[in-house]
Amino acid sequence: MILTSTDPVCIPRDPRSLGREWSELARRRARPVVFLTPEWLAVARAHDTREQLTFAVGDPAVGVIALARDAATISFAGGELTDEQDVLAPVGRERQAADALGTWLVANAAPRVLLDYVPEDVPTLAVVAGALERAGYRVRTERLVTAPRVALAGDFEGLVQGLTKKERHELRRKIRRLETGRTVTFPHATAGPRD
Repeated sequence: MILTSTDPVCIPRDPRSLGREWSELARRRARPVVFLTPEWLAVARAHDTREQLTFAVGDPAVGVIALARDAATISFAGGELTDEQDVLAPVGRERQAADALGTWLVANAAPRVLLDYVPEDVPTLAVVAGALERAGYRVRTERLVTAPRVALAGDFEGLVQGLTKKERHELRRKIRRLETGRTVTFPHATAGPRD
């Protein structure tokens, strides 16, 4: 068999070896989100004790799948530090990447699969569920929460104008308190291990 980029196969890869490809695929996703970038997942993984798995879909890579595994469960990497989890693929390749994930899960006899925070408007859950059901797994899909998306104004003034009178008052009050000279710090995560 000759492997081509159309074959839905997961190829284990070191995340560092996928850096540029991974970033480019994240940029070319239908709806790019920071939570699927290699930089974000490196930080999340630094604080996750589970075994971390990274796969390229095809060779050359037409997708990236970042997973975490413990003794009983395989899930997307990132855990609760990630608002959105999914296979990473550019427009038109999402089903292929999801199929590669489903095939890998079945081939590796995953004891339990838990895919949280996957948007409803992507094919991943349906494709993976189909592969698992055909292999005899019992599949249950539940909606976690509804997270509305709102288009924000292009600038701060436009945003303020869109607020109610009470919301504008509260915002101004908080800005005044911030400007009173209090010390303000902004903690940030790094890729280093947790202290």
